[in-house]
Amino acid sequence: KESNVWKQAEDNALLTILEIRLREEAFQAMYQERSAQTSPAERQRAFDEVLAEVRAMSLSELWDQQDFRVDWTCISARMLAEGHSRDPKACFLRFVLKVDPSLCRGPFTKAEDKALLQLATEYEGFHWDDVADAARSRRTSFRIFARYQRALNPRIRRSEWPIEEAHRFFKLAREFEMRNEGRRKGRAYTTAVAVRLGDGRLGCQLLGKLRPTVRIGPWTMGEGRKLELLMAVYGQRPWQALARHLPGRSVLEVIHHAKEALFFAENDRQWGEDDDRLLAELVAREGAGNWTTVQRRLPGWRTKDISARFHIVNPARMSDVYSVLLATRRKMIPRRSGVRSRRTDLLASDFSIRLYATDGSDITTGDASLDRHLTKINMRRRRSQLVGKSREKDAEPLADVPLRNGTTPLPDSAAKPTRRRLRTKTSEAHRGAQR
Repeated sequence: KESNVWKQAEDNALLTILEIRLREEAFQAMYQERSAQTSPAERQRAFDEVLAEVRAMSLSELWDQQDFRVDWTCISARMLAEGHSRDPKACFLRFVLKVDPSLCRGPFTKAEDKALLQLATEYEGFHWDDVADAARSRRTSFRIFARYQRALNPRIRRSEWPIEEAHRFFKLAREFEMRNEGRRKGRAYTTAVAVRLGDGRLGCQLLGKLRPTVRIGPWTMGEGRKLELLMAVYGQRPWQALARHLPGRSVLEVIHHAKEALFFAENDRQWGEDDDRLLAELVAREGAGNWTTVQRRLPGWRTKDISARFHIVNPARMSDVYSVLLATRRKMIPRRSGVRSRRTDLLASDFSIRLYATDGSDITTGDASLDRHLTKINMRRRRSQLVGKSREKDAEPLADVPLRNGTTPLPDSAAKPTRRRLRTKTSEAHRGAQR
């Protein structure tokens, strides 16, 4: 029975048999062409020349020489003669997708990711064979498609899971009997469940949600108190021991909650000028968004406190630029948990996003999910407009008084008799009407 998993011995035998067969077909085609153009006396010399040329060719050159065609039925029969049962289609797919020495197997560069994004947009997410040909990167269409789906597709949802979607996923998981059949059985159905969930989810994102004890939602008061008691008993480490006593919470969740909710619970410090100055220097040096690195130089503050203070201080308008970059990253570079080597090297600064001004003072991208990153910019714009309007309103009385050289504006007391006289005339007219 033919196994789905190829062994190293089978790969080596496939390459050897394929190279021999390619040399045979290349020699036959080249010698037949040259012998037709030479006399019978010179055919021996042509035979030796063609034989030397074919022997000097590499496997990749032979594959190109034959226009990527070979008799795979013959190769499958020779594989069977050596004890490897593989059909012609399996041999072809194995060579084209895996063992072809001309394939590029290294990590994708930033230039390749940019070109892939542009080509995927041009072909509207289809025709990946044409995309692979246009990319000219010596990569298979499957690898290019997998790269786009795993790291570059902006329509793929992020790692956060709304509660409604998580409950819907568990319902589908029970229908497909993944939670009781084990991980190996679950992998066979994750793609089907991802399709049932709708656009924006991958099968690899569902594997981490198959734990039957996983919890959804924020930490409860009981969980927080239990973690506090566990830390009093165990200390801060090992975190794995603490996570074992909190069913449904991962080690990373325990560490994050302990740092954010417990370590800084009694911190009543106030931001001072020295803290703001140090924060501006650290952000200028480390870059906005690297809050964990900045926190090491600002002990006693949570990362979310540092981020909030950065947006309030807004040194050199870096907060505005950072907000626009966050909106750009959310649109162009999806953030998902996964293998670090699969992440793209593209940055939000490698792209530009189009902003529109509304009838008021707000700016928008046209997408509500992106506009939430522009909230702080719009708040500052509204505040600056209100301040400008208040200043104009305060300056209106002085602007209405005509001033000339050598004259001074009338004091406020001089305007009161006028208003008093107007009220008097109005009262007298009212009395006259009553009479």
